[in-house]
Amino acid sequence: MISYPDFMLRSFVDISIDFLNTHHVETLIVDLDNTLVGWHSHDIHPATLEHVTLLKNHGVALCIASNTYNFRRLASLAQSLGIDYYPANARKPGPSGVLAALQIVKRPAFTAAMVGDQLLTDMQAGRRAGIRTILVNPLTTQDFIGTRLVSRTIEALFLRGDKARP
Repeated sequence: MISYPDFMLRSFVDISIDFLNTHHVETLIVDLDNTLVGWHSHDIHPATLEHVTLLKNHGVALCIASNTYNFRRLASLAQSLGIDYYPANARKPGPSGVLAALQIVKRPAFTAAMVGDQLLTDMQAGRRAGIRTILVNPLTTQDFIGTRLVSRTIEALFLRGDKARP
C-alpha cells in the first residue's frame, strides 16, 4: 500500500535546523541519486556540501542508503560529503538498508527520518523501517528508465491536488 510521506519539501537543502528541531529529528537517512546528487552524477553541488556541513555542525547524523550498485561511486561521494553510508544496495522499498543505516550511525529509529525523491522506494522503505519520511523533488529529470516510466507515473497520479509536491 502506498502512503503519503510525513513531510514534503522542495529539496534536501530545504531541511532546516528549525524544521528538524520542531519535529525532533536528529538523524537523516538519505537517498543518493536525485536527492543528494543528480542521477549517476559524481558532482556535488556546493549548496549540498554546505548544507551537509551545517547539519553535521548541529549534531545531525547522516547516512546514505542507496539502491545503487556502483559502490565505488557511493563510497567516494559519501567521503566527499563526510558522511556515513550503507556499503551495499539498500534494497528499497524494503526496510533492511534503512535499518542497517540506523545501526551504522548508532541512532534509534524514533530520532530518524528517511529523505528521498521517490515515493515508491524511499518513502516506502522509511515507512517500513518505522521512521518518518521526507519526500523531496528530484534534482534532475534524468532517471533510471523503470523509475521514469513506472514510479514517476504513479507518483504523478498519487501526488496531485492538495497532495502535490511543493
